[in-house]
Amino acid sequence: MQQYAYANTTGGKLRGSIKDRTYIFKGIPYGATTAGTARFMAPRKAAPWPGARDALQFGPACPQLDIASMQFGDEIAQLMQGGLDERTVAYSEDCLVLNLWTMGLRDNVKRPVMVWCHGGRFAEGSGAGEWCDGAALARRGDVVIVTV
Repeated sequence: MQQYAYANTTGGKLRGSIKDRTYIFKGIPYGATTAGTARFMAPRKAAPWPGARDALQFGPACPQLDIASMQFGDEIAQLMQGGLDERTVAYSEDCLVLNLWTMGLRDNVKRPVMVWCHGGRFAEGSGAGEWCDGAALARRGDVVIVTV
């Protein structure tokens, strides 16, 4: 049975999940869309939402280059044709979202925050990749893990 956790943010309430004593919030908007006419414009705050917003799935990944057509070796090109990790649901210019793992909420414990910026040579990658999952590190070090 799925267990839920709730957290209040400046944008509104979030509904995340609890797994192995770890609180997990995925796809949290940190800025307004950068799609269409908003591309290359000054950043804007994410619009607040009413009620509890589900933070149970990874948000969209940034649109990427078709790196399979670039001049890489055959093995790398074949790997890249598979796209992002299967846990990533979509590509979108509206991709300003964070994912967060922590061992505590509202317990008055100050925890270090580690922000993981995935690699990818500006051509591929996402904070939704399996290798970016922050649950184990959050548990082991009692830290807050954030991915973009």
